Amino acid sequence: DLSKDASDGGRRDLPGTIRTPAQRALYHNLEEDEQLTLEIDDAVRRVKKEGFRGNLAKENEIKYEIYQIIQDEEAVERIFRVIEKQTEY
Repeated sequence: DLSKDASDGGRRDLPGTIRTPAQRALYHNLEEDEQLTLEIDDAVRRVKKEGFRGNLAKENEIKYEIYQIIQDEEAVERIFRVIEKQTEY
């Protein structure tokens, strides 16, 4: 069982809808709220533009979309730091 956990990246404890590494990172940083994770993941994928990292205008577009979901500026900044570290975005 331990080797199976290691080989699947520890995904056994995740809902079936949490499939990607970026979703997994969000899920663990959003108090394991599956619905919120999927909403934010979808929003980021919809609005992100190529080269958003380091481009304030493009970053703010993503942050705005996240804010529309969670309505908490501090949480938006915290979640954005997780997002910008994910290579799949």
